[in-house]
Amino acid sequence: NIFFILGASSLICPVAIKGIGTLDWVALVGSSLVLFAFGRTGHRITRTEGVVMLSLYILYMVALVMGWQISL
Repeated sequence: NIFFILGASSLICPVAIKGIGTLDWVALVGSSLVLFAFGRTGHRITRTEGVVMLSLYILYMVALVMGWQISL
């Protein structure tokens, strides 16, 4: 849904992406890979997988609040 909205908006007027750091990109790609991997295991997200995803989200939020930086 967000890709459609951003894509349609950028066709009308280019959208500048500011303030997205390396940590955000790593979280975005990592969460996509985790969701893809968990979706392939029986096409259901189990409680254990849900706990893993929630834990990763909490870790991401802590990293944002603490100002952790990733340099690649």
